[in-house]
Amino acid sequence: MENRKKIALLIHQIFVDQNIQYLVLSNVKDSIVGDIDFLIKNNFRSIRQVFLTELKKNGIFVILEKKGLAGNITLSLFSSNYNETLRIDIYNSIVLTSNKTFPKIFFLKNIDFFDSSLTDENGFSTPSHYNSFIYTLFRKLLKNDISSKINLITLYNSINSKSQINHKYLKWFEDFNDSARIELINYLESKSMSKNLNFIHLMFNKLHNMIFNKLSAPHIAFIGPDGCGKSTLIDNIQSDLNYLYGNFNYIHLRPTIIPATRNIKKAILKDKIQEIPNPHAYKPYNNLLSFIKFIFIFFDYLFGYIFIKAKTLKGLPVISDRYFYDIMVDPKRFRFKKIFYYQFFLIRIFLPRPDITFLLFAPSKIIYERKKDLIPKEIDRQNKEYMSISKTFGEIQLIDASLTQNRVYKNTKSVLLNMIK
Repeated sequence: MENRKKIALLIHQIFVDQNIQYLVLSNVKDSIVGDIDFLIKNNFRSIRQVFLTELKKNGIFVILEKKGLAGNITLSLFSSNYNETLRIDIYNSIVLTSNKTFPKIFFLKNIDFFDSSLTDENGFSTPSHYNSFIYTLFRKLLKNDISSKINLITLYNSINSKSQINHKYLKWFEDFNDSARIELINYLESKSMSKNLNFIHLMFNKLHNMIFNKLSAPHIAFIGPDGCGKSTLIDNIQSDLNYLYGNFNYIHLRPTIIPATRNIKKAILKDKIQEIPNPHAYKPYNNLLSFIKFIFIFFDYLFGYIFIKAKTLKGLPVISDRYFYDIMVDPKRFRFKKIFYYQFFLIRIFLPRPDITFLLFAPSKIIYERKKDLIPKEIDRQNKEYMSISKTFGEIQLIDASLTQNRVYKNTKSVLLNMIK
C-alpha cells in the first residue's frame, strides 16, 4: 500500500510540472486503502491528453476511465514500476452526494477552496483547515455519519487543530442537539446548491462512458488441479479487481444460465463449495447421457458468454473459477468417461475464450500435501493434460503454484495488470 503513496506523489509532480493548480481533498497516508480525490482548477477536458501522456511517461497506465454522475472523472491506474494500483477521482468543482441523498447531488458554492490553500508534510496542496472542515462536515452530514457530540468534537479537533474557529462553530460542538443540527445543515445548504438527477442524466452518462471512456473489463479464468491454490489466489485477485473496478462478478465452473443448474450455483456462491460433494465420486454417464450433457454444457458456455461479455463491456470484471478447459482435462468431473475428438474440436473452434486464463501448476507431491482429493498419479495426469492444452490455447498463462501464496499472488497480479493496462 505504501507504493500507492509513491504513485500519488508522481501525480502531484505531473500537476506541478504542467502548471495545473490542484488540491488533494483526501488524507494521503502512508498506507492508502481507498481512492484519492483531486480538485483541479483547470477544465479536465483541456488537460486530459497531456495528463494521460505524462502518466504513461512515468510508467502509469489507465486501466479504467469513466465519468461519474457528479461530473467527476474516475481513473483506475496501474504503475508498472511499483506493480501497484491507485484509484483517483478528479473534480472541477466540489460535488457531494451519497446513497442517502441520491438522486440529489450538492455543489458547494460561495467557497473558494483554492483560497489560502496549504502544503502538507508530503508536499501535496490541500485546502485550508476551515475549508477542509466544511468539506468533511458536509460529507458526514450527507452520509448521516454524525451521531453524537463526541463524533463532532473528534472531527473538529482532527481537521482544525492548527486554526482558529469562530465562536459560532464552537457553539455547535458544545451543544450539539437537534436544533443545532438543523442550524448546521441550513448553514451548509446556504453554501451549496443542489440538483436532482433524472433518467436522462443516467442514460446520457452511461452512453458517454461507452463511447468516449475506457470502460471495458477483463474476463479472467483460473484453472489447475484441486489443491493448486486457485481459491486463495482468486480471493486476493478479487480484492484488486474490486478496488480497480468497484465490483466484480464471480462464476464457478461455467456461466450456468440454464435454470436447471442454478441451485448448484447458489450453493457454491454461498459457501465456497463446502456443501458440494466430490464430483469424482459419481459414476460416469453412459454414452447417450454423456452426449446430452455435453450438448447442454456446450450451449451453456456458448450463450453464457453473451452475458459475460455484457458485464465486461460495462466495466465489470468476471472471474471464472475453472472453465471449459476442465472438460478436456478432467472429464470425470462432468461424469464423462472421456472426451472424443469431435467434442475437442467443437470446444476449440466455437467456444469463446476468456481474455486471460491462469494455469496454476505445481509438482503432484506439493499439491497432494495441500489437498488430498486426488491421488498423486491423477494429479500428474492432469498436470500433463493442462500443460498440453496450454500450447493450444494462447490465452493461458502459466503460474508456478509451488511458491508461497504471497509470491504466487504477486506474480499473477503483475502478469494480469500488465496484460490489461
